[in-house]
Amino acid sequence: MSSYTSYAVLDFETTGIGSTDRVIEIGVMLLDEHLQVKKTWDTLVYPERDIPNSFVHKITESDVAHAPTFAGGIRTACQAIRRPHYGRAWC
Repeated sequence: MSSYTSYAVLDFETTGIGSTDRVIEIGVMLLDEHLQVKKTWDTLVYPERDIPNSFVHKITESDVAHAPTFAGGIRTACQAIRRPHYGRAWC
């Protein structure tokens, strides 16, 4: 493998599984060419709606009250992915 090969794994928690549900957490794991974890990053996201299924992920409305909206959270996630060793990102 090339020494410049790397991977970004993204994980999302949401308010539910329906088409109107929203993201409430974004997680990023950066891996090197040997699939070793180099960095992890996560942020809560304010979904601009209620969180009816907190029992699933244990994230409550008070947890996300001061979190960025999805636009701010995904922008920061993209910045984490674009760091020098991880080259170009899709976002």
